[in-house]
Amino acid sequence: MLFTDEVTNIQELLNKINELNIDIEDGIKVAVVCFIFDSEGKLILQRRGKGARDDVDKLCAIGGSANMSDANFRESLLREIREEGGTEAEIQIDKFIGAIHKKGFDKNSGTFNDWIILSYMGTLKSGELKNTEPERCSGFESKFMEEYDRDELVLTAKVCIDYLLK
Repeated sequence: MLFTDEVTNIQELLNKINELNIDIEDGIKVAVVCFIFDSEGKLILQRRGKGARDDVDKLCAIGGSANMSDANFRESLLREIREEGGTEAEIQIDKFIGAIHKKGFDKNSGTFNDWIILSYMGTLKSGELKNTEPERCSGFESKFMEEYDRDELVLTAKVCIDYLLK
C-alpha cells in the first residue's frame, strides 16, 4: 500500500504523492474501487470481460476511473458502482482501505499510465447488483475472501485482500 489515510479529492492526492516522493513517469490516472461485502460476509467481485482495458478474465473490485467532474472520490465511487452494478443495489461505503500505485498499459488508448487506485470497503445493504456493462464485465462472484483463487485476482484485489486478512 502506498498509504492508508484517506484523501478526498485530486488536490489532496497530488499533495500526498508529492509528500511521499512517489515517482510518476507517465500520465497519472485515478481509479476508485469498492470491496463490497454482503450480509453473510462474502466479498462480491466482478470478472473482467473481453472489453475491459486490462486484466481480462480476472476478478476485481467494482469501480472505475474518477472524473474531474465528480465532487470527491467517494462520489466517484458511488457513480461507478451505479454504472457497473445498476441502481437496484443500495451500497454503503464504509471505510477507506488504502491506495495502490500500478503502472499499466491501456489497450483501449494504447498508452502506459501510472494508476493510483483508491480502495474502499463497502456493504451491500439491500437489493442486488446487476451487470450493466456485459462487454467489460462477465458477471459477479461472491465468496469469502480466503476462498478466492489468488491467480484469478487482479493486483489490486490481491493486495487489498491480503491487507484485510491480516
